[in-house]
Amino acid sequence: MRYVCGLAFLAAGLLSQSVSRPRIVSGVVVDVGGKAVQSARIEHGGTRVGQLTDADGHFEFETNAPAVVIRKVGFKSHFLRTEGAERVRIVLEPAQPFASCSLKSVPKHTVKIAKDIDYTSTATIIKTQDGQAAIVCGSGPFWSFGMPEDSLVWQSVEYSESVTSDQGDVVDARGIAKDGKYWRYRGVFGKSCAYSKVDRRTAAALDCLMGRAPGR
Repeated sequence: MRYVCGLAFLAAGLLSQSVSRPRIVSGVVVDVGGKAVQSARIEHGGTRVGQLTDADGHFEFETNAPAVVIRKVGFKSHFLRTEGAERVRIVLEPAQPFASCSLKSVPKHTVKIAKDIDYTSTATIIKTQDGQAAIVCGSGPFWSFGMPEDSLVWQSVEYSESVTSDQGDVVDARGIAKDGKYWRYRGVFGKSCAYSKVDRRTAAALDCLMGRAPGR
């Protein structure tokens, strides 16, 4: 519970820096064959409940968020900057899993476990040139909303994501923030693994451990 509350306060603190004036965003979502994609979720628009595309793939909503994500199980998600996004056509491509590891061997690591009344968490820790970095995994009724925090999405200059149904509707998102730091989130409602604020080399090492992390 403390984890979610802490993130909520962080997001609230960054809100005034991240949002802009309200604007109308509209368009249509189709697949690579041009077929309308119904019930694609449009999220990170500044409200906890997102929008859904209709039977013809159309959507329209008002937001002051600088970016939103259009996601649908089985597809790569689409990162959309909202400024000037009027009557846009969005093509969703089939989902492809991220490469599990780009290194020759799995990095040495240690694992720490924490438990509270409403969650269990683990930290898979590696040593880096700048100290330590970790993947934090956890589960519990209030641990994860099944998607990355709005603040991470809004501040990303590069963003990629897929949604697969191998273990529920798993959102696997990663991005690079304005300061050049890398982050990644992989999870469903109530369960996730994530890291943030690391350099490229550290991100590659943590990616090798993401699938092995306890609590995944």
